Amino acid sequence: MIEGSLHNLPFGDVLQVIATGQKSGVLEVSRSQVQARLAFDRGGLAYAQLVPGLHLGELLVRMDLLTAREVQYLLARQRHRDDAARLGTLACEAGLLEPEELQRAVRAQVLDALSELCGWKSGAFRFSDAGLGRGPRLEPALDTLSLLMEVVQQLDDWGKGRVSSEAVFARCGDPSHQSLPEGGWDVLGYVNGRRCAASIAAELDLSERQVYRVLYVLESLGVIQAATHPGEVPTVLVLAGDYRLQRLLHLSVRRAGLRPHLAADAASGLAYLRREHPRAVVVDDDAGEGWAFVRELRALARRSHLPTVVLDGGAPQSRFGIGFGSKRPQAHRLPKPFAELELQQLLTRLVGRALA
Repeated sequence: MIEGSLHNLPFGDVLQVIATGQKSGVLEVSRSQVQARLAFDRGGLAYAQLVPGLHLGELLVRMDLLTAREVQYLLARQRHRDDAARLGTLACEAGLLEPEELQRAVRAQVLDALSELCGWKSGAFRFSDAGLGRGPRLEPALDTLSLLMEVVQQLDDWGKGRVSSEAVFARCGDPSHQSLPEGGWDVLGYVNGRRCAASIAAELDLSERQVYRVLYVLESLGVIQAATHPGEVPTVLVLAGDYRLQRLLHLSVRRAGLRPHLAADAASGLAYLRREHPRAVVVDDDAGEGWAFVRELRALARRSHLPTVVLDGGAPQSRFGIGFGSKRPQAHRLPKPFAELELQQLLTRLVGRALA
């Protein structure tokens, strides 16, 4: 077993110890509320994920390999499986995904996790050789040191300049006479004077930081410029206890050109509403608790008529002892699994904004 603090032993050095020692096992890294889990097979990296962080289902939607509705279907199947089958495995079993596509998505997830972890200056780590654990693994495992070098080069490039996540740009020059960076044409296709950088990143299978870097380069080349009148980006409160659904909703709201604010429970959601002024609310109904939250929302001063969408999974029941047998509080109901476009159209109509 190897354990310690990233303050004393940087994350990159931890990876080098595992890789050069050709160790097999699971590395767990934690900082604040974020937990990371990486699986190694004889020094090769087979799996990496941060929780909360980029979820495989979200990534598959971004890569246009699955729809948001298909991911929700798979998440629901996970709940009813006794063998702890992973989402990628279920997708392949259902014929929704080819093994090669899954491996490509898992590799992208691994690179995203490494990019985040390499920036950590504090946190605790623990490596155990008790077993590889569960997870959609890369087969064969990839060379850890090569991956680390790739990530370090990316971070060095991104560190040379990037735009903020909320920056909005419009086209202003002829890109055909310029040598655009990798991914430049893909990013440029979504620049329209209304979308912020984070909204553009949500449409692509590039990492967010890579998109911010590409936009910085495009602006430097004179191909795009800061939008003069970008307009207000409405905020939508998203309340969901399952972080996997949180990430999926975050992606859908961003793709609609809106700004999501995530809350994991009713208490934090109500606290946010008391101090901020979102334009709409999306609530995941889990055993009737979503409707219980809406009832509390309707009792808040100056928030009683806030447009609210409830993702309804079935008959209302609440472990909080609140029943809705006669009448539910006023809200727009969207059955689960929801279609992404249907949610986006509803939200943009409620906030009075056209789809970006």
